[in-house]
Amino acid sequence: MDKEFFNVKEFAKELEVCEHTVRSMIKSGKLRAFRAGAGVKSPFRIPKSELTRYQVEGMHAMNPNLQIQED
Repeated sequence: MDKEFFNVKEFAKELEVCEHTVRSMIKSGKLRAFRAGAGVKSPFRIPKSELTRYQVEGMHAMNPNLQIQED
């Protein structure tokens, strides 16, 4: 099944970056996301279209200070 939305952990895994990087990109406005629920502690949901946008535009172009997560 194709996902329409990702949580922060899933999105970070797809991009091979840490969760902190994804949250920073959301807070800086470089990544579109919304909160699933009311309140500031509700989890973020990131549309699949954002993954596609990053794949097309390139991670480095969107976030030049990006550090790749190594396992």
